[in-house]
Amino acid sequence: MTVTNRRAGARARILLSSLAALAASLPFAAPAAAARPELTPAAATPGEVWRGALRISQGCDGAPTRLIRITMPEGVVAVQPKARKGWLTETVWAPYRTPVEVHGRKVAEGVRAIVWRGDTLPDHMYDEFGFAFELLPGAAPAGGRLYFPVRQECETAVLDWTQVPAAGQDPSALTHPAPAITVASAGATPLPAGHDHHRPPAQAAQAAGLSVSGAWTRATPAGAKVAGAYVAIANRGPKPDVLTGGRFDVAGRVEVHDMTMTGGVMRMRRLENGLEIPAGGAVELRPGGLHLMLMDLKRPLKQGETIRGVLTFRDAGDIEVAMPVEAAGAPAPGKAPAAAGHGGGHHH
Repeated sequence: MTVTNRRAGARARILLSSLAALAASLPFAAPAAAARPELTPAAATPGEVWRGALRISQGCDGAPTRLIRITMPEGVVAVQPKARKGWLTETVWAPYRTPVEVHGRKVAEGVRAIVWRGDTLPDHMYDEFGFAFELLPGAAPAGGRLYFPVRQECETAVLDWTQVPAAGQDPSALTHPAPAITVASAGATPLPAGHDHHRPPAQAAQAAGLSVSGAWTRATPAGAKVAGAYVAIANRGPKPDVLTGGRFDVAGRVEVHDMTMTGGVMRMRRLENGLEIPAGGAVELRPGGLHLMLMDLKRPLKQGETIRGVLTFRDAGDIEVAMPVEAAGAPAPGKAPAAAGHGGGHHH
């Protein structure tokens, strides 16, 4: 037994030595490549709102992260951080290089950096720090990239992810590259976070089991910032899916809401986790109940026009949809408002 144990120990030492030699032969930068901060989604469209997150995947040589700072490049305006539980979120205001027009008015300064501090992200865990911004037209040519320098402070070290590749340089050759987004063509739809770049187009998502029909919305008065939208969704597939939101050119963002009557009071709430569409079932979004909210409208919706966009599902991805605009306060497509005073884009 003793001889066997000695031989096993010798073999183990040889194996460990071989593994150590192999590890020593690998490029030093390889582990860092997997731990680089990244922005998701990876594309933004000029004139539209980008809503996503900075993903931090690792600490500093085993030390936990205590502070994250991301700096905005020129052309990124209307920056809004998402509150992060346990973290203190700070915004750093500074002048733009030149005054810019944001939502119809000239502004000379804005949020140029976001700082999250006060909590700890262990080295072996990852997390996402959310924020939103609007990308100005002309910020970069279509297909170009915008870089967001990041400072990551840990208990025992600091990492500055600020390197920008030179023309023709492979970004993977950099040791501490700044995370970046690609500028999409104007009018293109940026991919959502976690989107599969090899997913078939929207029509294939319908063929996979989901179908959308009867979409419509209402006209809104000048100055209105929200509008309700309605649609029927059928799921002929074998598994449930979840409606998480969508994107429309006329709106800054799209949320899924529910309206319920509690104690004689109508209450509306956002469905943070989306709306499940059961396998083999259907769900109808209509006034007075489940509905979509088109938030931060960029212009009034006019009766008789049709707005176009996509609905986004957890598994199926994006499905294109066209929404005719009915009269303000209309209870259903083709029906006149029941009475005056129920329109205005706020009757959901």
